[in-house]
Amino acid sequence: MKTRSLRRRSLLCLSVILFSSPTLFAQIRTVYAIRSVGTLGGNFSDARNLNDKGEVVGVAKTAGGQDHAFVYVDGVMTDLGTLGGDNSIALSISKDGAIVGSAEKAGSPNDFATRFSRVAPPFNSEISFAGTVRSAATAVNDRGAGEVAFNIDFDIFATQKLRAHRVPGFVPLTPVILPTLGGNDNQAFGINDSGDIVGSSLLAGDASRKVFRFTGGNMLNLGDMGGNNAEARDINNTNQIVGWSDTAGGQRAFLYFNGGFVNLGSLGGNSIAHAINDSGEIVGTSKNAAGTDLAFLYKNGTMTDLNSLLPKKSGWVLHFANGINENGQIVGYGTFNGSGRGFLLEPDRKGPVVKPASKRLLTSSPSAVIKGTATDDGGIRFVQFRTGSGSFQKAKGTTKWSFRVPLEPGRNVIQIRARDEAGNLSRTRRVVVTRS
Repeated sequence: MKTRSLRRRSLLCLSVILFSSPTLFAQIRTVYAIRSVGTLGGNFSDARNLNDKGEVVGVAKTAGGQDHAFVYVDGVMTDLGTLGGDNSIALSISKDGAIVGSAEKAGSPNDFATRFSRVAPPFNSEISFAGTVRSAATAVNDRGAGEVAFNIDFDIFATQKLRAHRVPGFVPLTPVILPTLGGNDNQAFGINDSGDIVGSSLLAGDASRKVFRFTGGNMLNLGDMGGNNAEARDINNTNQIVGWSDTAGGQRAFLYFNGGFVNLGSLGGNSIAHAINDSGEIVGTSKNAAGTDLAFLYKNGTMTDLNSLLPKKSGWVLHFANGINENGQIVGYGTFNGSGRGFLLEPDRKGPVVKPASKRLLTSSPSAVIKGTATDDGGIRFVQFRTGSGSFQKAKGTTKWSFRVPLEPGRNVIQIRARDEAGNLSRTRRVVVTRS
């Protein structure tokens, strides 16, 4: 699911100082362990962003059928509530846990930019201004007290002027209204720790939309990749920008840096880059040749379908990758056994665990059958064994394994290890067999 669109007469973008901090193994098949973030009692969730602590925010269905913002920490999803209305969504979280998004107010069908509180019951605060029709806070950075890029919809015919005001618990708001590139609206989607904001803006005549970067008080037109429309979705702290642009071949994800665009390609159809971390790893979504939306990771010049990096028979189909942090964790939306769920992918850096059924055996036979199990948060590639200082050989099976080994008279030491699909080796286990 994508962020709910903002209907507008005139859409203005604001950057606002809001608040003080609140509280390899080549040719691998599996690189990530996957976890569902669950729901709030309903049948749907969508993970929209995360910080470097692995705290995830997004939107999930409640048992009553409402869409509510959530934060997911250490396996627990918490309902962040609304501004008194039915629905809300969390779109960004800072390293210190500041959460922003939008929520409905009581008696209003429209969304308003919101700073969400984790305090129970939630003491959420509206981020708004006189004359606001609807708004959404799209991104929060990690600099100082924290800055937010958000879109706010005003009625251009309203007589009430925009003005800063206080919100309990916040420092005074100091809005900076971003100019357009000549047209009647612009939209902001990303902000880095330098306070640079990226998004899209209409040009004069409102016939085309181009990528903008707002930096040092200046609105820069970065253009596009040769089409009519383009949009930036994120900017990292090395000023690399990602998003999408129309091209002669269709809509394509891009990376913009050093004054030029790089077409990231696709998995067979249109593509969009949603997020980039400071290491230059990019995530997004691309249609395949059949028209299905699939999540991708772009790294080292290659776009990879994230579904190809999951454990076999995981039950997941990943459709949208929405965020990536500095640890390489990725969040997004997919289906798990047919149900729509937000997911958290974690790079599989943990080795498997091998457990022999018995550590010591006594036999008079010239050979022995050794068996046991192996577990991993991804998948087991193979189990190996060796006797003494001999070479390693493959056992039969993976999660349940066995092998027959010849025995010398006396004490025989057998070493056993496993390798997972990400290339991680387990700790080597020993079985001692004494042949009498």
